[in-house]
Amino acid sequence: MNAKIGAILDAWFQEEMDALIAQGATLADIREPSFDELLATKVGERHKDEIRTNSEMGRAFLVEAIFNGSPDTLRKFAGIFRERDPDSAMAYDFETLADQRERGTEKGNKGDDSNSDD
Repeated sequence: MNAKIGAILDAWFQEEMDALIAQGATLADIREPSFDELLATKVGERHKDEIRTNSEMGRAFLVEAIFNGSPDTLRKFAGIFRERDPDSAMAYDFETLADQRERGTEKGNKGDDSNSDD
């Protein structure tokens, strides 16, 4: 993702976080896994036109959603891909990632000790 797009996305997410804090979100709320999904939903709703019309922005937003999305969000993506193509490999990949994230076993997960000999 280019630096300009990254800076714009960062600003959008910070703007929404500030708004939620102003509405009473606490530090405990921010630490909840569902908070990231709420934040992404709010950014997506507020900036949907820019995300849809700028392909680079759309890709960057999708990447953010994949890296930070909850298992439920990933399953929603899987459903979208499955509607377009019932045999979609992408749908399977999103479902697999959702399952791994739910179990804490996704590759690259700092809590993943599945490769250790313990």
